[in-house]
Amino acid sequence: MVSTQRDPLDVRVDADPRRLGELRGRLTDWLVEAQIPGELADRLVLAANEAATNAIVHAYRDSESGPVHLRAETDGRSVVVTVSDEGTWKPAHPGEGPGGRGVLIMQESMDDVRIERGAHGTTVTLRASAQRVPDIADTVEPEGDRHRLDVRTVGNTTVARLRGSVRPMAATHLRRQLLAATCGGVVPLVLDLAEVDTIDGGVAEALEAVAHAADGAGERVVVVVPTEAVAQRLTGLNEAVQIVRAS
Repeated sequence: MVSTQRDPLDVRVDADPRRLGELRGRLTDWLVEAQIPGELADRLVLAANEAATNAIVHAYRDSESGPVHLRAETDGRSVVVTVSDEGTWKPAHPGEGPGGRGVLIMQESMDDVRIERGAHGTTVTLRASAQRVPDIADTVEPEGDRHRLDVRTVGNTTVARLRGSVRPMAATHLRRQLLAATCGGVVPLVLDLAEVDTIDGGVAEALEAVAHAADGAGERVVVVVPTEAVAQRLTGLNEAVQIVRAS
Protein backbone atom coordinates (compact mmCIF):
# COMPACT_ATOMS: atom_id res chain seq x y z
CA MET A 1 0.00 0.00 0.00
CA VAL A 2 1.13 3.56 -0.66
CA SER A 3 2.05 4.81 2.79
CA THR A 4 3.12 8.43 2.37
CA GLN A 5 1.21 11.48 1.24
CA ARG A 6 3.25 14.39 -0.07
CA ASP A 7 2.86 17.58 -2.04
CA PRO A 8 2.01 17.10 -5.73
CA LEU A 9 4.75 17.20 -8.34
CA ASP A 10 4.42 19.85 -11.05
CA VAL A 11 6.86 19.93 -13.96
CA ARG A 12 6.55 22.07 -17.09
CA VAL A 13 8.98 21.65 -19.99
CA ASP A 14 9.20 22.57 -23.66
CA ALA A 15 7.91 19.96 -26.12
CA ASP A 16 11.40 18.73 -26.91
CA PRO A 17 12.33 15.01 -26.98
CA ARG A 18 15.52 15.91 -25.11
CA ARG A 19 13.39 16.86 -22.08
CA LEU A 20 11.85 13.39 -21.70
CA GLY A 21 14.72 12.22 -19.51
CA GLU A 22 14.14 15.15 -17.18
CA LEU A 23 10.44 14.33 -16.87
CA ARG A 24 11.17 10.68 -16.13
CA GLY A 25 13.84 11.61 -13.59
CA ARG A 26 11.68 14.13 -11.74
CA LEU A 27 8.75 11.70 -11.60
CA THR A 28 10.97 8.82 -10.45
CA ASP A 29 12.48 10.93 -7.65
CA TRP A 30 9.03 12.03 -6.50
CA LEU A 31 7.73 8.46 -6.48
CA VAL A 32 10.71 7.31 -4.39
CA GLU A 33 10.20 10.14 -1.88
CA ALA A 34 6.50 9.26 -1.69
CA GLN A 35 7.48 5.65 -0.94
CA ILE A 36 5.59 4.29 -3.92
CA PRO A 37 6.34 0.54 -4.33
CA GLY A 38 8.87 -0.23 -7.05
CA GLU A 39 6.61 -2.20 -9.41
CA LEU A 40 3.94 0.49 -9.28
CA ALA A 41 6.51 3.24 -9.76
CA ASP A 42 7.92 1.50 -12.83
CA ARG A 43 4.46 1.25 -14.40
CA LEU A 44 3.74 4.91 -13.68
CA VAL A 45 7.00 6.10 -15.20
CA LEU A 46 6.44 3.91 -18.28
CA ALA A 47 2.90 5.18 -18.84
CA ALA A 48 3.82 8.82 -18.16
CA ASN A 49 6.76 8.57 -20.58
CA GLU A 50 4.43 7.30 -23.32
CA ALA A 51 1.92 10.10 -22.66
CA ALA A 52 4.66 12.74 -22.71
CA THR A 53 6.20 11.27 -25.86
CA ASN A 54 2.84 11.47 -27.62
CA ALA A 55 2.42 15.09 -26.55
CA ILE A 56 5.91 16.04 -27.70
CA VAL A 57 5.69 14.21 -31.04
CA HIS A 58 2.08 14.90 -32.02
CA ALA A 59 0.63 17.94 -30.23
CA TYR A 60 2.63 20.61 -32.04
CA ARG A 61 3.22 18.84 -35.34
CA ASP A 62 1.51 21.59 -37.38
CA SER A 63 2.22 24.57 -35.14
CA GLU A 64 4.88 26.32 -33.12
CA SER A 65 6.20 24.19 -30.28
CA GLY A 66 4.66 24.69 -26.84
CA PRO A 67 4.77 23.29 -23.31
CA VAL A 68 4.17 19.84 -21.84
CA HIS A 69 2.98 19.77 -18.22
CA LEU A 70 3.27 16.74 -15.92
CA ARG A 71 1.55 16.60 -12.54
CA ALA A 72 1.62 13.72 -10.04
CA GLU A 73 -0.26 13.35 -6.77
CA THR A 74 -1.19 10.64 -4.29
CA ASP A 75 -3.79 10.33 -1.54
CA GLY A 76 -1.99 7.46 0.15
CA ARG A 77 -3.99 4.76 -1.65
CA SER A 78 -3.56 5.52 -5.36
CA VAL A 79 -1.43 7.70 -7.61
CA VAL A 80 -2.69 10.00 -10.37
CA VAL A 81 -0.41 11.41 -13.06
CA THR A 82 -1.65 13.89 -15.67
CA VAL A 83 0.23 14.91 -18.80
CA SER A 84 -1.16 17.85 -20.74
CA ASP A 85 -0.24 19.95 -23.76
CA GLU A 86 -1.63 23.01 -25.55
CA GLY A 87 -1.51 21.66 -29.08
CA THR A 88 -3.81 19.76 -31.43
CA TRP A 89 -3.56 16.06 -32.20
CA LYS A 90 -4.70 14.75 -35.56
CA PRO A 91 -7.34 11.98 -35.48
CA ALA A 92 -5.91 8.53 -34.90
CA HIS A 93 -5.96 5.93 -37.66
CA PRO A 94 -6.16 2.18 -37.01
CA GLY A 95 -2.71 0.69 -36.65
CA GLU A 96 -0.74 3.93 -36.79
CA GLY A 97 -1.72 6.38 -34.05
CA PRO A 98 -1.06 9.12 -33.36
CA GLY A 99 0.38 7.55 -30.28
CA GLY A 100 -1.57 4.35 -30.81
CA ARG A 101 1.14 2.07 -29.45
CA GLY A 102 1.73 4.48 -26.57
CA VAL A 103 -1.94 4.51 -25.60
CA LEU A 104 -1.99 0.71 -25.71
CA ILE A 105 0.99 0.60 -23.33
CA MET A 106 -0.78 3.04 -21.00
CA GLN A 107 -3.93 0.92 -21.01
CA GLU A 108 -1.92 -2.20 -20.16
CA SER A 109 0.04 -0.44 -17.39
CA MET A 110 -2.63 1.58 -15.60
CA ASP A 111 -5.96 0.87 -13.90
CA ASP A 112 -7.60 3.82 -15.66
CA VAL A 113 -6.62 6.04 -18.60
CA ARG A 114 -8.61 9.13 -19.57
CA ILE A 115 -7.86 11.22 -22.67
CA GLU A 116 -9.58 14.60 -22.89
CA ARG A 117 -9.21 16.49 -26.15
CA GLY A 118 -10.17 20.13 -26.51
CA ALA A 119 -9.59 23.24 -28.57
CA HIS A 120 -6.77 24.28 -26.25
CA GLY A 121 -4.92 20.99 -25.86
CA THR A 122 -5.08 17.39 -24.70
CA THR A 123 -4.88 16.01 -21.16
CA VAL A 124 -4.05 12.38 -20.40
CA THR A 125 -4.93 11.22 -16.88
CA LEU A 126 -3.28 8.03 -15.59
CA ARG A 127 -4.55 6.41 -12.41
CA ALA A 128 -3.11 3.39 -10.61
CA SER A 129 -4.04 1.79 -7.30
CA ALA A 130 -1.30 0.61 -4.96
CA GLN A 131 -3.50 -2.39 -4.17
CA ARG A 132 -3.68 -3.64 -7.74
CA VAL A 133 -3.14 -7.39 -7.99
CA PRO A 134 -1.88 -8.70 -11.36
CA ASP A 135 -4.54 -10.69 -13.19
CA ILE A 136 -3.44 -14.31 -13.35
CA ALA A 137 -5.04 -14.48 -16.79
CA ASP A 138 -2.31 -12.08 -17.98
CA THR A 139 0.17 -14.93 -17.57
CA VAL A 140 -1.98 -17.63 -19.19
CA GLU A 141 -2.17 -17.96 -22.95
CA PRO A 142 -5.23 -19.66 -24.47
CA GLU A 143 -4.78 -23.31 -25.33
CA GLY A 144 -5.11 -23.02 -29.07
CA ASP A 145 -7.24 -20.62 -31.06
CA ARG A 146 -10.90 -21.22 -30.36
CA HIS A 147 -11.84 -17.81 -31.66
CA ARG A 148 -10.80 -15.84 -34.70
CA LEU A 149 -10.82 -12.07 -35.08
CA ASP A 150 -10.81 -10.64 -38.61
CA VAL A 151 -9.90 -6.95 -38.61
CA ARG A 152 -10.18 -4.38 -41.38
CA THR A 153 -10.23 -0.60 -41.61
CA VAL A 154 -13.10 1.44 -42.99
CA GLY A 155 -12.22 5.12 -43.04
CA ASN A 156 -11.01 5.95 -39.52
CA THR A 157 -12.90 3.04 -37.94
CA THR A 158 -11.73 -0.44 -37.01
CA VAL A 159 -14.25 -3.07 -38.12
CA ALA A 160 -13.74 -6.50 -36.54
CA ARG A 161 -15.66 -9.75 -37.03
CA LEU A 162 -15.44 -12.34 -34.28
CA ARG A 163 -15.86 -16.02 -35.07
CA GLY A 164 -15.90 -19.15 -32.95
CA SER A 165 -16.06 -19.50 -29.19
CA VAL A 166 -14.41 -17.24 -26.60
CA ARG A 167 -13.84 -19.04 -23.32
CA PRO A 168 -13.58 -16.95 -20.13
CA MET A 169 -9.86 -17.75 -19.88
CA ALA A 170 -9.37 -16.29 -23.39
CA ALA A 171 -10.91 -12.93 -22.44
CA THR A 172 -7.48 -11.36 -21.83
CA HIS A 173 -6.27 -12.50 -25.24
CA LEU A 174 -9.35 -11.06 -26.98
CA ARG A 175 -9.07 -7.82 -25.00
CA ARG A 176 -5.49 -7.35 -26.15
CA GLN A 177 -6.44 -8.10 -29.76
CA LEU A 178 -9.20 -5.48 -29.71
CA LEU A 179 -7.10 -2.86 -27.92
CA ALA A 180 -4.26 -3.38 -30.39
CA ALA A 181 -6.68 -3.03 -33.31
CA THR A 182 -8.03 0.26 -31.91
CA CYS A 183 -4.72 1.82 -30.78
CA GLY A 184 -5.66 1.39 -27.15
CA GLY A 185 -9.25 2.53 -27.59
CA VAL A 186 -8.60 5.82 -29.40
CA VAL A 187 -9.99 4.51 -32.72
CA PRO A 188 -13.76 3.83 -33.04
CA LEU A 189 -14.65 0.14 -33.13
CA VAL A 190 -17.45 -1.81 -34.80
CA LEU A 191 -17.48 -5.40 -33.55
CA ASP A 192 -19.61 -7.93 -35.45
CA LEU A 193 -20.71 -10.92 -33.35
CA ALA A 194 -22.88 -12.53 -36.03
CA GLU A 195 -20.63 -15.60 -36.28
CA VAL A 196 -19.84 -16.15 -32.61
CA ASP A 197 -20.81 -19.64 -31.42
CA THR A 198 -21.69 -18.62 -27.86
CA ILE A 199 -21.83 -15.31 -26.02
CA ASP A 200 -20.25 -16.13 -22.70
CA GLY A 201 -18.20 -14.43 -20.01
CA GLY A 202 -15.16 -14.21 -22.25
CA VAL A 203 -16.83 -11.92 -24.79
CA ALA A 204 -18.52 -9.76 -22.15
CA GLU A 205 -15.33 -9.36 -20.10
CA ALA A 206 -13.25 -8.35 -23.12
CA LEU A 207 -15.92 -5.94 -24.34
CA GLU A 208 -16.19 -4.29 -20.94
CA ALA A 209 -12.44 -3.61 -20.88
CA VAL A 210 -12.34 -2.28 -24.45
CA ALA A 211 -15.39 -0.10 -23.84
CA HIS A 212 -13.75 1.33 -20.73
CA ALA A 213 -10.68 2.25 -22.79
CA ALA A 214 -12.83 3.77 -25.54
CA ASP A 215 -14.88 5.73 -23.03
CA GLY A 216 -11.68 7.15 -21.55
CA ALA A 217 -10.63 8.32 -25.02
CA GLY A 218 -14.02 9.83 -25.83
CA GLU A 219 -14.89 7.08 -28.33
CA ARG A 220 -17.59 4.41 -28.59
CA VAL A 221 -17.87 0.72 -29.41
CA VAL A 222 -20.66 -0.44 -31.70
CA VAL A 223 -21.52 -4.13 -31.30
CA VAL A 224 -23.54 -5.81 -34.05
CA VAL A 225 -25.54 -8.76 -32.71
CA PRO A 226 -27.55 -11.38 -34.64
CA THR A 227 -30.50 -11.75 -32.24
CA GLU A 228 -32.31 -10.00 -29.42
CA ALA A 229 -31.24 -12.83 -27.11
CA VAL A 230 -27.58 -11.99 -27.73
CA ALA A 231 -28.32 -8.31 -27.13
CA GLN A 232 -29.85 -9.20 -23.77
CA ARG A 233 -26.72 -11.15 -22.80
CA LEU A 234 -24.67 -7.98 -23.24
CA THR A 235 -27.07 -5.63 -21.45
CA GLY A 236 -25.47 -3.66 -18.66
CA LEU A 237 -22.03 -3.14 -20.20
CA ASN A 238 -20.26 0.22 -20.18
CA GLU A 239 -22.38 3.07 -21.57
CA ALA A 240 -19.80 3.50 -24.32
CA VAL A 241 -21.17 0.29 -25.90
CA GLN A 242 -23.94 0.71 -28.47
CA ILE A 243 -25.69 -2.55 -29.39
CA VAL A 244 -27.40 -2.80 -32.79
CA ARG A 245 -29.17 -5.68 -34.54
CA ALA A 246 -27.70 -7.06 -37.73
CA SER A 247 -29.77 -6.09 -40.77
